[in-house]
Amino acid sequence: MKAQLVSVLAVVDAFSPRPTPGFLSVPPHFESHKHPFMLSNCSEIMNLTLSLKEPRSAKESEKVITDVTPLKCYNHCLPRKTLYFALRGETCVCFDAFEPGKPATCDVSCTGQSLARCGGAGDAQSIYLNSWWVEEPKQKNCGPPPAIANSLVMCANGGPDTGTRQCDVGCEHGYGLEYNSLLCDFMLGKWFGGAKCSPVKCLPLTNIPH
Repeated sequence: MKAQLVSVLAVVDAFSPRPTPGFLSVPPHFESHKHPFMLSNCSEIMNLTLSLKEPRSAKESEKVITDVTPLKCYNHCLPRKTLYFALRGETCVCFDAFEPGKPATCDVSCTGQSLARCGGAGDAQSIYLNSWWVEEPKQKNCGPPPAIANSLVMCANGGPDTGTRQCDVGCEHGYGLEYNSLLCDFMLGKWFGGAKCSPVKCLPLTNIPH
């Protein structure tokens, strides 16, 4: 029997209720998953349709991703907001519908995440179902940290470009570091906390007999 084209209705029937685009609450069947997608199945798939609204081949969405992970493929497909994405080796493809082929075994680890599956022998592809779409967070640099009185050395800046989240502080001679809680928030691009260099206090001199 000729394989039936998987449609949106089939997906809704199988996974109802399905959240609308941009819906951030976690549906009941995704409560145990930390990502907005789940591994659906593994098979040799054919006739991938990029969009049901504007049917055309999904070939144009294909991209080879170095050190690939399912999350990287998801982020690649995010602007298209497709129902599915599939991985075969380091090749990622986005699509809304497909014609199922014969079942296969996906036992190839993703190059960027060994516990995840990225297809198998031959044309086997790991098919992932998207539940909802979450924009990839943009990390920001914090720039130079606030000046600390009586400090001698400090980090130049903080942020994802340098990988500096916590700023090391060294105090001038005669001062000691009382505390340092300076932290760069990569999401807000701001420094939080502070640091303090306090004078080193010497104990009173004791009289030495003779």
